[in-house]
Amino acid sequence: MTKEHVTKIEMAKWMQISRSRHDRILDPNNDRIQLDMAFKDARALGCAVKLELV
Repeated sequence: MTKEHVTKIEMAKWMQISRSRHDRILDPNNDRIQLDMAFKDARALGCAVKLELV
């Protein structure tokens, strides 16, 4: 987020979620993130998510 100069609050507003929920998404110890949230987070940063099943 710092690369794009977007604050946690701004990103949470863009994703239409609370800041606390956004903090849970960014928590590296939280392994229960939903894919739609990962995709929204990536889009907010101008990135993409690549999901590959092998």
